[in-house]
Amino acid sequence: MAKHPHVHERPTSFFHEIEGSGRFVPRTIFVDSDPASLNSIREKRFGELFSPDCFVGGTSSTGNIFAKGKYTTGAELLDPVLELVRREAESCDRLQGFQLVHSLGGGTGSGLGSLLLEKLREEYPGTILASHAIKPSLDRSDVVVEPYNAVLAFNDLIEHADQCFLYSNSALQEAHQHLLHQSSTTFNDLNHLIARSMNIITSGTRFPGPDVFGMRKLAMSTVPFPRLHFLMPSLAPLSTAAEKRYDVYTVHDILERLFNPWHSLCRVHGSSTNGTVYVTAACIFRGFDSAVEIEEQILKYTSRHSHEFVDYIPNNIAVSAVRYTEVDSSLSGVMLANSSGTLISIIVQSFE
Repeated sequence: MAKHPHVHERPTSFFHEIEGSGRFVPRTIFVDSDPASLNSIREKRFGELFSPDCFVGGTSSTGNIFAKGKYTTGAELLDPVLELVRREAESCDRLQGFQLVHSLGGGTGSGLGSLLLEKLREEYPGTILASHAIKPSLDRSDVVVEPYNAVLAFNDLIEHADQCFLYSNSALQEAHQHLLHQSSTTFNDLNHLIARSMNIITSGTRFPGPDVFGMRKLAMSTVPFPRLHFLMPSLAPLSTAAEKRYDVYTVHDILERLFNPWHSLCRVHGSSTNGTVYVTAACIFRGFDSAVEIEEQILKYTSRHSHEFVDYIPNNIAVSAVRYTEVDSSLSGVMLANSSGTLISIIVQSFE
């Protein structure tokens, strides 16, 4: 495989470089009250990428209980985690912020995740706190307390996070089955969709360019009011290996797919027909040198579908163009939608 010329454009955004060795170590901290999940990461082929010091594990599980994750079992892990965070922060030349990836259905992801957001806000008040949160789905849940964990965690997400990128298990599975034509899905399949979405969202931090978004600029473009920072990612293209051989995508094709509900990685109650509209949005494209054509296509789309967008925020779709492509796609994109129905949907789905 040919080496991509842009691989080392800005590697230190997410990696430490070990001097003299040419090796890069991820700036990552793994935390779980159950040590079994951390051991499974160490044992995998990519486990040697990570420093042994970046794993913080407890001795027992939280039992899917929010209170144990925030106040007892999970809270015991807080001090070593914050110490590792301080070490990583001090090694940065210019700290932009933190990204927390957690599931809201489990006790550690909801409880300890909430506590960690609260403490990071206290210790690093000027940085961006971004949460990539997987919210539970009632029709695909095997733990009865998952909705309660999610509801309790949302209070801290509202108060302490600057951005919250929401993913739902039901939307991930439906996208995988409907668009990738897979009758059954595994956790690896669903995690791959989240990883692709995060890869494009963070591309502005990793690759230079005149039309790219860093963490702060992305927050400023998508969050009109501090507490309304819940964003729904949509990902395109989603196609099988056979389809990729014949499909040639344009900006128009990608944009139409990003607004298609099947490409959304988070389900929301309601649609534009009953009052739910887009407040703000950000479209991040990979594979384009300039945002001019993207902006032209967005203007055409918003003109045709003006009823789907609020009228009190003009030009409410921000555009980021990263000229470096993904490994297996010449053109791809993510839309981060701040919908008027997002928070309402979260509460409704949790209590149904």
